[in-house]
Amino acid sequence: MLCFLLLTVSFCYSQTPDEKIDKQIVETYTDTSQQNIFFRDQGKEITSAITRSGYYLVKVHAETDSIFRRLYHDIIVRKFDRHWYAIRLADTSNLHATAPYFQYVLAANNNWKLSPSFIRKKDKLPQNASYNFLVKVSDKNAFKIFVNQHVSDIRLIKINEDVQLFLIRTNIGFIQHNILPLEIVLNIEIRDVSPKPETVIDDYLIDVNTINLFQAANPGIRANDMTVSLKENLFDTTDIDFKGRIKPTSISSPTTDDHATIMSTYIGGGGNSFFRGKGIAPGVLLSSSDFEVLMPDGDAIYQQYDISVQNHSYGVDLENYYGSDAAAYDSSIISNPSLLHIFSAGNSGNGTPGGGQYSGIRGFANLTGNFKMAKNILTVGGVDTFYRVMSFSSRGPAYDGRVKPELTAYGNSGSSDASAITSGSA
Repeated sequence: MLCFLLLTVSFCYSQTPDEKIDKQIVETYTDTSQQNIFFRDQGKEITSAITRSGYYLVKVHAETDSIFRRLYHDIIVRKFDRHWYAIRLADTSNLHATAPYFQYVLAANNNWKLSPSFIRKKDKLPQNASYNFLVKVSDKNAFKIFVNQHVSDIRLIKINEDVQLFLIRTNIGFIQHNILPLEIVLNIEIRDVSPKPETVIDDYLIDVNTINLFQAANPGIRANDMTVSLKENLFDTTDIDFKGRIKPTSISSPTTDDHATIMSTYIGGGGNSFFRGKGIAPGVLLSSSDFEVLMPDGDAIYQQYDISVQNHSYGVDLENYYGSDAAAYDSSIISNPSLLHIFSAGNSGNGTPGGGQYSGIRGFANLTGNFKMAKNILTVGGVDTFYRVMSFSSRGPAYDGRVKPELTAYGNSGSSDASAITSGSA
């Protein structure tokens, strides 16, 4: 048995996986400066010393978890593993209504605002080194004022005003001591790695998904006057296969690379240079969005350029959680119902997740980026010509058990191909 003392209550855990997770959550998210605790033991109410409004760490009884989420979703600010939540109690007078659902209640610290990958990394990375951070806030104007007051410590890179999401560059120490305690800050993600394309191009087959048969039977369906956006580096705008069908944007990358050009060819090549250069939607208009900023483009951008599909053939680390950029992509779809975001699942099919309820299980839950956990997008895996999932293709499930990826397509060289083929088909 493993026992540890927290506040005035001793918790004893045997070394089962579930109880290890409970111990980690309590140690990570509890405010040890507060002396208030409420818990129930085998259905018997012990005590309650919650007298202040604020944030609390609670564990809900497993049998009432779904009911609690349905009835009290407005007070939930974060869901952890094993029926643990961070909640905000603005008024403790109605605590009796929610108390029967709770197994444990403890005062929460501000770590609930940090993404799991940030929590794992924050003590291992240099505190004074600068990194990019995504900061989700509840009041964008107040946070703009804060940024302007600390221009010597913060470089503002990008704002998505629609979802109140800021991309900034600063150091971990400033995040922890100055930004994390702000009441208006809801979530912080670290972006210490750059996105990378998820393919090695060596073939292109459109017969696997019977696209060639569809094109032969429906020669008039070419996606004329529709627009697809590729979020990555810029494709070759001088390529004859895209002639007359390029929509320049103000948000494209200054860097041109072959991967973007090949993805554009898969989606909408005209077949002018060679028959294999004909894409799935050869009449589509093509636009570009720089993937150095890993958040959705603003609603005004999607509407201004009349974008109906945005392809995302890239990934970052294995991130087995629902983060602020996942929420932002879900919001993007809600605000733009005629828009579809399509992501490659990743090329880490043999990877082992380092966090979440599937932590340590090789070959599962290894999607490359928490944004691929979004609920309103399509995440696409790769199959070979026999419709077998490629060993490198990242697998689900999502952090919460949802099926991921939702679709597969031919992607013998990488899930980038599968994503692009799906985008062209969409």
